[in-house]
Amino acid sequence: MKNIFGIDSKFMQLLSKLWDLMMLNLLYLICCIPVVTIGAAQAGLYRSVRAMKDPDSDYTWTQAFFKGFKDGFGRITFVWCVMLALIVAVGMNAYTVVFYEKLTQGAGASVWVSIASVILLLLLQSVTSLFHSSFGCTVPQLFRNAVVILIFNFLRVVIAGALMWAPLAIFILNIGLFVRITPLWFLGYYGVSAYFISWLFKVPFAVLEKNYRQVNG
Repeated sequence: MKNIFGIDSKFMQLLSKLWDLMMLNLLYLICCIPVVTIGAAQAGLYRSVRAMKDPDSDYTWTQAFFKGFKDGFGRITFVWCVMLALIVAVGMNAYTVVFYEKLTQGAGASVWVSIASVILLLLLQSVTSLFHSSFGCTVPQLFRNAVVILIFNFLRVVIAGALMWAPLAIFILNIGLFVRITPLWFLGYYGVSAYFISWLFKVPFAVLEKNYRQVNG
């Protein structure tokens, strides 16, 4: 029993990591409050979990978070605001189309096109923050690379997008359920999700980093 609760035991290391993820989760949610900073907060979140996984990291998880948050703040914020405007516009159009179809008792393809457009934009937005947390680039490069990652790693992007946007989906579809499981969102959901997503993209990003180094010497 003493070994289990020892400072260097795997059990205590696991508890320490879970605690860090919970604190990271709260820090992320606080930095998301202004809304326009969500893109930068996501980049900081991904940078932080990478620091947690890397024993040789030069930064603590808090330092890594704020570094990811600040690096290219203007670029990632601009991209997030553009994506948010598109998501809201297409989402409102989807709502209008669905409402109209209900009134006319139709089932046109426009409903599914609008919904698919919203989902695609949400997936693309998830990739931009993830990519920005690992690679410095211009806004056009960020958009282009996000599209390339979406195409060639579609399943990974779907899983990442589903995890990051699940709370919003639950809120829209069943607000009662969202309220009942509210503690989940505050007790580490985003931190754990980002940790898993970072692992999920480890191989694709390792390949991208290798190619990036070859191109830039």
